[in-house]
Amino acid sequence: HLGMHMGYTLLGVEGLMPAFEAFQLGKPYLDKAIELDENLPECQLQLSWISFLQEWDIPKSYQHINRALEIRPAVDFYQTMASVLVAEAKYKAAAHYVKTAQELDPFSEIGYHLKGYILYCQEKYEPAIEQFAQCLKLKADSRVPLLYWGQALLLQGKPQQGLTFFQ
Repeated sequence: HLGMHMGYTLLGVEGLMPAFEAFQLGKPYLDKAIELDENLPECQLQLSWISFLQEWDIPKSYQHINRALEIRPAVDFYQTMASVLVAEAKYKAAAHYVKTAQELDPFSEIGYHLKGYILYCQEKYEPAIEQFAQCLKLKADSRVPLLYWGQALLLQGKPQQGLTFFQ
């Protein structure tokens, strides 16, 4: 149930479906997961994504993230916390959480994407691209870093490389 909910969330976030439609289709799956066991940290983390991505309620998102940590620490907690902190431009704190996530799971491509994204937001494009490349080394079919990698090339004043990358 949680996987289906997250799948629909990602389809909406990545623009592969209209966001509202994707979020609505995913909600019954999360409702069922909560009905089965609301004390799973993953339920709280997915509730935090709803608060963050759909309601733009960052304090409520933090409440769910912290509730997940109280239930059971997991690498997803650190990745989710980093993502919300980046939205508030709290890059140093976000980097700390990503570092912890990478220590817990050094083979998670998401950790490298998040580290790259933090650098990208700080306009440190070359090291960001290095992190995006590492993400793809771990998971060649990952779509997550591609947009920011191409944009980083364009923002560095490398339009031909950026266009070639997107092609």
